[in-house]
Amino acid sequence: MENQTKPPKDAERISAEEKLIEVIDEFLELSDQTINEEDIANSVYLFLSPLGVHVTTGVYSDAAASALYFFATDEKVGNDIKRLFGDNFYYLCELLQKVIEFCNNIRFSEANLARLDKSKWEVGFTDHLSIGDILEETNRYKYMTKHIQEKILRIQNHK
Repeated sequence: MENQTKPPKDAERISAEEKLIEVIDEFLELSDQTINEEDIANSVYLFLSPLGVHVTTGVYSDAAASALYFFATDEKVGNDIKRLFGDNFYYLCELLQKVIEFCNNIRFSEANLARLDKSKWEVGFTDHLSIGDILEETNRYKYMTKHIQEKILRIQNHK
């Protein structure tokens, strides 16, 4: 098997990626949802990224919800699963509920999505994306940062 390595990046691309990461960091600093979850962000990104974060969070959440639905509404399925898992059945249900909460927390939190976007540029394979893609994402985070700055000012002015 041939050894595959990433091709070297040109200076313009490196600069664009660094600027994007700076803009994401600025957004995260301003986000009222920001908590110190940097340690887990890269792990979550690498776990979810093969199909894309937006796809996998929906798939995992829907699958867990479907399983819980069938356990509760289909007596045969519910009884078979209870027999199979025994006393651990309720732990399985709790685990599935936590999967739903975890995925929804990612999907509906701009700060969590920003952490995963940052991980994409720091540890992900992004060579297939163009400098135009990088600049587009940079502009999106600049807009989001401006929006959150305006939100903070409105809150401060109403105090």
